[in-house]
Amino acid sequence: MAPRGPFRSDAEVVELEDREYEDRYGVGEAVGFSEWLRPEDGPDAVGSLTIDFAEFPGEAASRALEAIELPVRPGMTLDEPRALLGEPRQTFRFVAGKATHEFLSDGPEPYLASRTVKEQGGLSDLGVMIPPAGREG
Repeated sequence: MAPRGPFRSDAEVVELEDREYEDRYGVGEAVGFSEWLRPEDGPDAVGSLTIDFAEFPGEAASRALEAIELPVRPGMTLDEPRALLGEPRQTFRFVAGKATHEFLSDGPEPYLASRTVKEQGGLSDLGVMIPPAGREG
C-alpha cells in the first residue's frame, strides 16, 4: 500500500528516513504531526500510522481509517473507543484536560491503538501500530 496515495497530495508530504517511534526505527512519510511509518527491513508493510485530526482534513482521515478498518472519528468520547476495544491497557496524563489511552485490539493480527481524548472536544489524535515485542497480549 502506498500510504499517502489517496490521502494527501505529494506536495504536502515530507519523506522520513531513520525515524524513531516507540523505540523502533522506520521509513515513511509525514504531514505535520501525522505520519505513516514502515519498518526499515520491511518497507512494504505499514508499521504505524499517526493522525492529528486538527491538521489532517476530515475526509482524508476518514479514508485512511476506512483503509485500516478502524471505525473511529474525531471528537469521540472515551466511552466510544471503549465500546469498540474494551478497557484501555494504560492511560497517560501529560497535561490537564486530556489523556492518552492505549488499547490492544483482539484478533489474529493485534495492534496497539493510542487515542488522545480531550475533556472538551473528545478524540483529537490517534496512533495505531503493530505492538512492539513485549507489549502484545
